[in-house]
Amino acid sequence: MITGDAIDIAVIESNNGGQGFCRAVEKQCRMMGNGRTRFVPFHQSGNKNVRIFTRSAEVQNLTYFPVGWERTFPEFHKHLTNYMKVGNNKYDDAPDCMTGTIEQRGRNVAQGVTVRK
Repeated sequence: MITGDAIDIAVIESNNGGQGFCRAVEKQCRMMGNGRTRFVPFHQSGNKNVRIFTRSAEVQNLTYFPVGWERTFPEFHKHLTNYMKVGNNKYDDAPDCMTGTIEQRGRNVAQGVTVRK
């Protein structure tokens, strides 16, 4: 997908084996002839629950999903929409992922990075 969609920058979390994952994905893309994408690993050190709830309003206001996404991605939809503020959430990757997109957007804005459309 990275190669097929001509992605310019792939930002990949490097925690818990993510650095190796980033290298493996980059290797596969290069083998496919993709010399375009820049791979940027980053370390996430903040508390996941605090990050999710601090940015939840931004996620809701700045994220748009395609029509029918709940049918196309039912597991992601379930994990994202069933996340609870209080209690133990078995699945927190979906809200963490969405939070990360907003955090990265904020970094891009602060650094003056524009993303090609």
